[in-house]
Amino acid sequence: MNTAFHCHFPYQSWEDYALGLLSRQQAESLEEHLLVCSACQDLLEEADAYLAVARAALKVVANANSKKRRRTSKKAMGAAANLR
Repeated sequence: MNTAFHCHFPYQSWEDYALGLLSRQQAESLEEHLLVCSACQDLLEEADAYLAVARAALKVVANANSKKRRRTSKKAMGAAANLR
């Protein structure tokens, strides 16, 4: 780890902040630091970008799974109709 970041918040803190997982006091502490620290501003931007990609990927997977379930349901309904 870069020793220049020892007085800064770690990446995980910014990720938790971006996800809204921190207490109000923790979030305020990070926000105060963010006002004066360009290195941590970069970390927050990186966390935001990562989370945006992760959310987009989850939507793609959810949509694919939803379509797969619909196809499976149609096949199951067709098979059930043939049992009559």
